[in-house]
Amino acid sequence: MPTVAEIQAALIFGLTAAAMISDLRFRRIPNGLTVSAFIGALVFHGATAGWAGLGQALLGFGTGFGLIFLLWLIGGSGGGDVKLMGAVGAWLGPKLTFWVLAVSAVLVSVIGLGILIVAMAVRGPTKFREQHLSVETKTKKPKKGQTENQRRSERRLMPFALPVALGTWMILGWQLLAAR
Repeated sequence: MPTVAEIQAALIFGLTAAAMISDLRFRRIPNGLTVSAFIGALVFHGATAGWAGLGQALLGFGTGFGLIFLLWLIGGSGGGDVKLMGAVGAWLGPKLTFWVLAVSAVLVSVIGLGILIVAMAVRGPTKFREQHLSVETKTKKPKKGQTENQRRSERRLMPFALPVALGTWMILGWQLLAAR
């Protein structure tokens, strides 16, 4: 019979996998996924650990949501990323959420550098610079029928749910191995 930690890990794996697939495919993380995951975490922790578990879930939510919200304020992430980290935080609690954010930040750097190198090799430095780094790209108006969010999403090199999912899986794996 699976332990509570294994059930929790499976649910978090499902959440992050669904968010990653959606973000990679559509550049969007659905509110239905993040909000239901947050509510599910509150119910799960309340049922398995009582008020203390509920408190840890809320602190984890505050950690994940709050730190990524600061990035959102300066244009460094999307709203779905903020809600995803809030939901992941509610499942993991504040300490593991902090570690997921730290690992995810390293993964963003490594994966982002890889994407930059490949993109520059394929497109050439001039074309890449024009498409992603120029002032004109940042200031020009959206294409007809394109929202500002869609335009910003096109410029992003990598959906944030990818490093979050990978970081979460690494931390969960480490936690499950340490518990044995």
